Amino acid sequence: MFIIFFQIFMKLLKTAVTIIFVGFLLPYPFNSFSQAITLNDTIEQLELESNSLIFKTKKDNFLPFGQNDIEWRTPENGFKFGVSNNIFWVKIEFNNPTNNPISYSIYAPYHHIRSFKIYQNIGSEVNLISHQGTTQSYSEKEIQTPGYVSKIQFPPGKSNLYLRFKHMNIPLRASVYLVSQKKLDIILNKTNSMFRIWKIILCLAICIAFVIFFFTRHKVFLFYGILNIGITVFIGIEIGAFFHFFDKDSHHVLININNLGNIITILTLPYFLNELTPIKSLRPKLWRLML
Repeated sequence: MFIIFFQIFMKLLKTAVTIIFVGFLLPYPFNSFSQAITLNDTIEQLELESNSLIFKTKKDNFLPFGQNDIEWRTPENGFKFGVSNNIFWVKIEFNNPTNNPISYSIYAPYHHIRSFKIYQNIGSEVNLISHQGTTQSYSEKEIQTPGYVSKIQFPPGKSNLYLRFKHMNIPLRASVYLVSQKKLDIILNKTNSMFRIWKIILCLAICIAFVIFFFTRHKVFLFYGILNIGITVFIGIEIGAFFHFFDKDSHHVLININNLGNIITILTLPYFLNELTPIKSLRPKLWRLML
């Protein structure tokens, strides 16, 4: 029973992570019938999942450019690839009907992605626009903020973007948006403000819980403080709130720290609930199931 309860609890946490990132993004119409995105100066933000094709491979050195035998398919669950040892390629077609280049940014708000590359294909020319991810230096990012921003100039006519995601055996959620500079500034300002408030609230909650426990010796405050530490570690790693302390994660150590947050949460939650309602003494069978 506890395993089921915990799975529901962790799903709620992951939902909260998603809300932190995209809750401030306003709804906009989907274009599920046309793969090509027609660019114009009126677009402020556009979700790219419904205008994309994906392909997966296990070959690390595979490049899809100019190959006609690739079985591209529409994403069934968006850019939520789950646990997989595949490398995912995403193809997005653009059309600039004007006579002048149009500049936009590709914004991926979810930070915990090991390797994220963007290629631009114009005619027979292919250029690597950016290579980001947790294996790359945080201090060398174009914009030092959780998530990934890549500024791209679309020339007149048709062009393609290829996104390469390599995460390997860790659940991957990789929402990607096309945003204008004005909208990007608003999003980043709101995100950074939200993260500052989130850090302050959690730090205060943890400190106050331990101070109250020190003076009262009520274990509910001890377990509440430890539970908040586990949740803070889990969410913080997922959204990249602490990544500037690590710079880069070449050896994938952060996933172990993330798992540590999960373990702390798993071990502390039943004891915290028991202090609120003495399950151990009132419902011994339920307590044994929880542990």
